[in-house]
Amino acid sequence: MRLVPLALPALAILVGCSAAPTPNTPHETLNSVYRCDNGTLLRVSYDRTSDIAIVNELVSLSPAPSASGFHYRTDGHDLRGKGNEITWTAGRMVPLRCTAIS
Repeated sequence: MRLVPLALPALAILVGCSAAPTPNTPHETLNSVYRCDNGTLLRVSYDRTSDIAIVNELVSLSPAPSASGFHYRTDGHDLRGKGNEITWTAGRMVPLRCTAIS
């Protein structure tokens, strides 16, 4: 009979430790600036809570499979990287190689 009173507090602790985000949970975002080989600057925000990357506050990319490093994409845009190096492809343009500067 004593198991029931002990089980209820344990259940309350498990429910209280839920990993689901709440509306007041701040997004965990990493902002990086890259300088590309052609001199272009790219600003990329990696939102780890929503698992998206936003390039120059204009293009929102979803994660894609990657053998190593990271990969985000949409139709017509591709962002791949490892460490402080990325490759950015927009449409039919030649891919840009870029290095983090901040």
